[in-house]
Amino acid sequence: MRPPPSHSTLILTAAALMALAPAPGRAQSPSFIMAWGTFGTGDDQFNTPVGVAVDAQGNVYVADSNNHRIQKFTSNGDYVTQWGSHGTGDGQFGDSSPAGIAVDLAGNVFLTDTDNQRVQRFTDTGAFVTQWTSGTSTGIAMDAAGNVYVGEPRDRRVQKFTSSGTLLQDVPTDADGLTVDADGNIFVGNGVYRVFKFSAAGDLLLGWGSLGTGNGQFGNPGPVRLAIASSGLVYVVDHANSRIEVFTPDGAYVTQWGSTGSGPGQFLNPIGIAIDANDNIYVADTNNSRIQKFGPLPTPVLATSWGQLKRLYR
Repeated sequence: MRPPPSHSTLILTAAALMALAPAPGRAQSPSFIMAWGTFGTGDDQFNTPVGVAVDAQGNVYVADSNNHRIQKFTSNGDYVTQWGSHGTGDGQFGDSSPAGIAVDLAGNVFLTDTDNQRVQRFTDTGAFVTQWTSGTSTGIAMDAAGNVYVGEPRDRRVQKFTSSGTLLQDVPTDADGLTVDADGNIFVGNGVYRVFKFSAAGDLLLGWGSLGTGNGQFGNPGPVRLAIASSGLVYVVDHANSRIEVFTPDGAYVTQWGSTGSGPGQFLNPIGIAIDANDNIYVADTNNSRIQKFGPLPTPVLATSWGQLKRLYR
C-alpha cells in the first residue's frame, strides 16, 4: 500500500496546482485578425464610423456617420455596396447620422437616423422599406423575435418596437448603447459610467461601473455600445479609455483589451461593436476611421486533470 504523501509533498503539490490554474479575471485578450478602412469618402473609406452590425451570413454593415451612408462588406473586409446620402427623404440621413445599426435574422437592416429623429429600415441591399419616429435615438438592438430596441438618451428611455414600428414598450432609463440577450434581458450603457441590466419586462435588475480607468470602470463619456457573445458575456465599449471591457451577465469583470493608438488592437475613441455567430468581434475604431476584427475571446481553462492530480501525488 502506497504511503500518504509527506507534508513537503503536499506543499509542492499546492504550489504546482496554483501554477497550473489561471488567475481569476486574467482571461486572455482576443487575437487581432485584420483591420480595414481609411479616412475619406470613397469605397472602403470612413468619416466617423460609429455603428457596426453583422448578419447571419457574416456580412458586416457600418454606419459611416459623417458620410451619411451605410457601407456593406464581407467578413474579410471586402467592399460590397453602400447606400445613403445627406437629407430628410427616404434613405437619407441627417447630420451625424446614421448612428446605430442592427440586422435581424432575415437580413433586414435597421438604422437610427439621429438628427431626423427616426428609425429607418432597409433590405440587405439597401432598398428602403419603412421608417418611424423615435426621438433623438442613438443605439439600436434586436431580440430573437425580431423586435427593435432603440436607445433615446435625451428622452431618457429605451423604446421597444415591432419590426414595422409599432410601439410595444417604454423602459425609463438614460440609454445610449444597448443590447439584448437570448432571454430578452436588456443591457444599457447609460453614458454616466454605468451599465444597467433590465428584465424583459423592464424591471431594473442590477447595475455596475464607476468613473475611472481601472478594471470595471469607464471614462467620460461612459459605456457607449454593447454586444453579447454566445457565452453570454457582455462586451462594453469604453469610448474615452479606448478599450473594450468584458463582463459576466451579472456584472463581474472578466477582462479587457486595447489602448490609445493606431496599431493593431489599439483604438482611438471606438464606438460600435458587433459579434458574429462564430464569436468574432468587430469594433468601429471611430477616430482611426477603420474597422478592426478580432477572434473569439479565449476561454480560461484549468490546465490540469484528475490524471495530473494523481501523478502529482505519486
